[in-house]
Amino acid sequence: MVSENLLRIGELSRRTGVTPEVLRAWERRYGLFAPQRTDGGFRLYSAADIGRINMMKRLLADGVSASEAAHRIASGPADAPVPAPDHSLFEARRDALAQALFAYDEASAHDAIDRVLMEFDAEVLMRFVFLPLLTEVGRRWEEGVLSVAQEHFASNLIRRRLSGFARGWEDGVGPRALLACPPDEEHDIPLFMFGIALGHRGWRITYLGQRTPADELLKALEAVRPEIVVLGSPRQGAYRELIGPLGNAPRGVRVAIGGAGATADLAERMGALLLQGDPIAAADWVASSNGVRE
Repeated sequence: MVSENLLRIGELSRRTGVTPEVLRAWERRYGLFAPQRTDGGFRLYSAADIGRINMMKRLLADGVSASEAAHRIASGPADAPVPAPDHSLFEARRDALAQALFAYDEASAHDAIDRVLMEFDAEVLMRFVFLPLLTEVGRRWEEGVLSVAQEHFASNLIRRRLSGFARGWEDGVGPRALLACPPDEEHDIPLFMFGIALGHRGWRITYLGQRTPADELLKALEAVRPEIVVLGSPRQGAYRELIGPLGNAPRGVRVAIGGAGATADLAERMGALLLQGDPIAAADWVASSNGVRE
């Protein structure tokens, strides 16, 4: 039986930002992978293969030839950990991206994002570039340093790039998760990232997003019957309108809340799971525990 953690080449390409043609070339020329195959002949790749691809990208970015990079990776221990990301590199990438976004320079912004994806995968980009940058954008906007137009431009460009990572997230083979923001919440990018990360872990994602009215959320829960509904907001008060209505959620559907507005007290009042950490860490927890309260 094939493990649900194994990926077909299209999904591997989507997660790492390396085209299927290049992945096949690395396999054929350098033996970088030894994928399993389905009965139908489809290649299946593992989490270790993602690590090899990320190491390959980092070596190539340092000017190492593809053949030498593959040799170095093959010569290392099979279970060698992937080197920790260089945070000084991310600071430089974030600075370049921020400068482009605040100047409305779309081409340079995309270039800065593409440079990160040449070395790392989408989840590293979200965790170490997008999330800190969005925090900075929010802080600068609150301080009056950034205009509303600059904040909108930055958020919308990041959202467009995230949309590419979300393609096919409804096609997983695992449990289904329904994601929504409370009725008065517009800031859904962290929830969007959570959905991408959970989709990468095989879950099927139904995304409602911003400003979801309580009655419409309940209708969607009845129609979809997900394993879990995840609500996200940076404001604690945003959840108030949902405390009562969620008592009418279909039996068997677990509720989880996350974001800066989610607290242990609020989760207890809502009868919900509390998701902690950044969106990728939260997705890891839901996927590994299947969302079951310990």
